[in-house]
Amino acid sequence: MASEDVSEMKMAIDKIVSILLVHTAAEGKKETLTAGQFKALVNKQLPNFMKDAGDLEEKMRSLGTDSDGELEFTSYWKLMTEISKKLKEGELGNIK
Repeated sequence: MASEDVSEMKMAIDKIVSILLVHTAAEGKKETLTAGQFKALVNKQLPNFMKDAGDLEEKMRSLGTDSDGELEFTSYWKLMTEISKKLKEGELGNIK
């Protein structure tokens, strides 16, 4: 049973990473998202989560951006953590 859980978790993590890489590949710079890429990712993958998040650029800054104003990989994980916490607390309902 434990190996099935790990397998499901690995698949979930792989999917989260691959979604990021699909959105970063457009401009050839892996592991960072421009404001435009972040907006496209959020609008496609997280439309219900971001309804109450306010301005996307402000959300990006709150997560932490690099010197170029881009969202780094670790900040993307911070966003995933925020979403996970909200799901756990029942604040988002179904975010599909």
